[in-house]
Amino acid sequence: MIKNIIIAFLVLTLIYFFLSPKSEDRPEVIPKESREYVDLKVKEVSKSIDEKGFDHAVMEALQNEVRSLRQLNSNSRNEVDSVKKLLKLKDKQLISYTSINTTIRDTVLIPILVGDTSYRYTDKYASIEHVLSKDSSKPGYFNFSYNADVNYAEYWKKKNFLSKKKHYIDFWISDPRATINGIKRVKIEANSPSFKVDVNALGLYFKGLNVGLDGQIKLGRFRVGGGYIYNFDDKSWRPIITGRFNLLEF
Repeated sequence: MIKNIIIAFLVLTLIYFFLSPKSEDRPEVIPKESREYVDLKVKEVSKSIDEKGFDHAVMEALQNEVRSLRQLNSNSRNEVDSVKKLLKLKDKQLISYTSINTTIRDTVLIPILVGDTSYRYTDKYASIEHVLSKDSSKPGYFNFSYNADVNYAEYWKKKNFLSKKKHYIDFWISDPRATINGIKRVKIEANSPSFKVDVNALGLYFKGLNVGLDGQIKLGRFRVGGGYIYNFDDKSWRPIITGRFNLLEF
């Protein structure tokens, strides 16, 4: 009897799981009174200089993370709309958008004369050439190229063993003359389903070695499930019903 109940329970759960509409197909409703209009501009950025002289801008990964692009203010929505139009994307295709504003500054760049036609300055990152005009009444022109990596890293840190992980994003440019002035960023919050079904191979030691299968349903922080295990000591199959509540997450 218990076996049939468990089997029926798991079958109905699986049918519901596979036939119910996926979250991405459901219209997302954000109540008017709970909307938070977010500006793309990241207001808190930590600045540091590393051992190579590169300027770093570090921000928390969860800043400007929204459930929907509709949570952005009108100016930010217009900016994201222009990006989507440029990349030919729909709302649901956009995961994140980041814009980094930088300044590259140097002084007293001493050029060398190349033949009698141009002056040239070259270093590890930049090449600047002033080509002289054959007509003395014209100023000539510049050729310019710049080659420096824009670097991006994501990582986490913890204050101590019991602290929660804090996730960060670090931006820097591989040229010590570059300064990051500001960052604009928005990320669509990853959809973590509150309802989930797992089917597992199971092994446990209780009154002997037991192996078997069980299925579990996740409802928020709760897990309920059932299955069958085989006990090697008395050589019998036994039904099990389990319930769990997630107390801590790291």
